[in-house]
Amino acid sequence: CALPISIGVAADRRSARTFVRLNAVPLALSFVLIYLPVPLKDAWLAAFALIGHMLFRTLYVAVNVPYAALTVRIAPDSASRSRIAGLRMILGASAALIVAKGTQLAIGHAPQIGYAAAAAAFGAVGTILLLVVGGMGGKGAAASAEPVRFSLRSVSAAMAGNRAFARVNLGICGAVASMAVLTRAIPYYFKYEVGSVSA
Repeated sequence: CALPISIGVAADRRSARTFVRLNAVPLALSFVLIYLPVPLKDAWLAAFALIGHMLFRTLYVAVNVPYAALTVRIAPDSASRSRIAGLRMILGASAALIVAKGTQLAIGHAPQIGYAAAAAAFGAVGTILLLVVGGMGGKGAAASAEPVRFSLRSVSAAMAGNRAFARVNLGICGAVASMAVLTRAIPYYFKYEVGSVSA
């Protein structure tokens, strides 16, 4: 929770667009890194995976928090922001289908490096889109001229007093936990119960 808040405060004090642009390429490179086949084993492989995932997830937050905040900057009113948010969800679901199909095609053509190749292709497309979005102007509300001082106590109090925020976050945590169990249970079932990994 502290990392997104810290990044949000830093991006607000400087420029959300700059954060998106500066971190877009490192994010894409770290995305490829977590899928890169490396000749490591045991503890070295575990360490590589841990460092790669921590790097990717940190850079993801460094891009996603200011990216989400740009909606306020580029949209002049709440109706426009709602349309943008809805369109983003629709396009995100469509992109998930493209990524799923594209990754399978990449693995079919190059089993050894298919995941990394797909990550490189999708990372390149994502980087271009982030650079375009990060360079766009907007008609949204202007940023406050006077920077707000960050206080962990005030942020914690605001979050604690917002029941809707707490419920949404609990729901997201539950959904993430459910998805994690599901994505591991299905391959396990097909490998050990059905006896067919390819199925």
